[in-house]
Order: sequence, then C-alpha cells, then structure tokens
Amino acid sequence: MRSVTVELPAELFAELEKATQDGGFRSAEDFVRCAVAEKLHEQRRGLVYDTVDRIKQGLAERGHTPHEILEEFERFRHDDRRG
Repeated sequence: MRSVTVELPAELFAELEKATQDGGFRSAEDFVRCAVAEKLHEQRRGLVYDTVDRIKQGLAERGHTPHEILEEFERFRHDDRRG
C-alpha cells in the first residue's frame, strides 16, 4: 500500500477523530481511505453525468429525443438476444 501524509488544522483533526469513533471506523486512516474512495467515486460519477449531458445535447441538436434513443436501444438489445 502507498501512503500520503496530510497535515490538518486542529479543528478538522478533532472532527476527524469524532467521525472516526461515531462512524465505527477502526482508525482515522480507515476513515480517510473511505472518504477518499467516496470522493473519487463522486468525481467519476460527475464525469459520467457530464458525458451524458454532452451526448444528450448532441442528440437534441440532431433532432433526436431521449425517448427515441431508448426505444432504439431496447430494439437493439432485444434483437441482439436472438443472436
């Protein structure tokens, strides 16, 4: 495992200690690992939403509605199952 050293202001460190205990984490390190994983997940989800918005905008510019695209996807998925 790789490590990172982070300096926290005293108030934030106190909040971290309390959250660690209240959240049932074994250590502040476990809490921070979880927090970092959640933040990275949130960031990836944001990128996916941004991509979906760009696709939706592109489809709208071409005159397609999300409903049409979903219908086409369902037809494709259904046809693909038949082999």
